Amino acid sequence: MKNQKTKIKQHKGLTIIEVIVATAVFAFFLGSVIAAVLADAHSGPVNKRRLQAANLAREGMTLVTQIRDTAWLRGGVFTVNPSSIPTSVTLDSRQYTRTITTSPQSILGGANNANLVTVDVSWAEGGEDKHIVIRKILTDWKAI
Repeated sequence: MKNQKTKIKQHKGLTIIEVIVATAVFAFFLGSVIAAVLADAHSGPVNKRRLQAANLAREGMTLVTQIRDTAWLRGGVFTVNPSSIPTSVTLDSRQYTRTITTSPQSILGGANNANLVTVDVSWAEGGEDKHIVIRKILTDWKAI
């Protein structure tokens, strides 16, 4: 009889404090995982829209470069007129506005032998206007 009582005392169970601490640790871990998943679910579409805007800006810059290069191949003067490039684009039901501006630049002592091209893509998101802006100097390397 004495052996049975000794065995019972050796196998103690969890106290209520240990159960509460373990539950709190698990709840904290679970809350962190849920917060991370929700943050990822929110940032995915935002990043997608920023990437689409950046690609539209790069596309605009590429089109301006092609216009300049085509004028050179035809023996034309170094001019860039971005008015032929679409200014409004809709992707995934979201309206993007692309504005392309050029301004003559003088580099290396030349007279207006380059253009500063600025492409600004804007869109509305969460009640705010967002922008992606890229700039590039396109030179008339034949004249330099």
